[in-house]
Amino acid sequence: MALSPYSRMPGQWQTEHISRKQYDKVDNTTLSIPCHSQRDIIGTMTTTNATHTALSSASLIRRLMSSIYDLLLVLALWFVTGTMAIALNHGNAIRPDDPFYLFFVSILILISFFYYTYFWTHGGQTLGMKTWRIRLVAQNGNAVSWQQAMRYFFAALLSWAMLGLGFFWSVFDLNRATWHDKIAGCRILDLRNSAHAA
Repeated sequence: MALSPYSRMPGQWQTEHISRKQYDKVDNTTLSIPCHSQRDIIGTMTTTNATHTALSSASLIRRLMSSIYDLLLVLALWFVTGTMAIALNHGNAIRPDDPFYLFFVSILILISFFYYTYFWTHGGQTLGMKTWRIRLVAQNGNAVSWQQAMRYFFAALLSWAMLGLGFFWSVFDLNRATWHDKIAGCRILDLRNSAHAA
């Protein structure tokens, strides 16, 4: 038997005792609470990444249909930008020999760049990808960083520039990976059977 830390003073002529086994039980229970909390947090993170890893990669058809959807939206943004440019150019179209032509083309490229990279880094889904229920994630299942999104954007342009060969490569790849998937270290998931298809 051991004296409890909470025993009364000797002057009160009373002494309380608790067993060593009971004291250890209380002590261990108190100290183990932070450990359980840490394990729960780590377990939740591991489960989320494992869920992403277990999902299958999106098929080429779903990728292409999503790309067409997004292309129409980007073209609409280009149309609005072009209309504003013509208005600022006194009603004249911006032609290749116009001194503002390169600036105008740069604006269109920036619009496209920020449309895709913003959505990829904020949820991993463009509007077209949400419609076709696919999502861009890093290879380890984490969210895509700005650096990865930038590499993915320009690598995707390269895939299209090679007559779409970078896209069609996914048909022959065991993991359905395109060239830009490999270059950026990303993958596109098919969310049709996932609880994360928000």
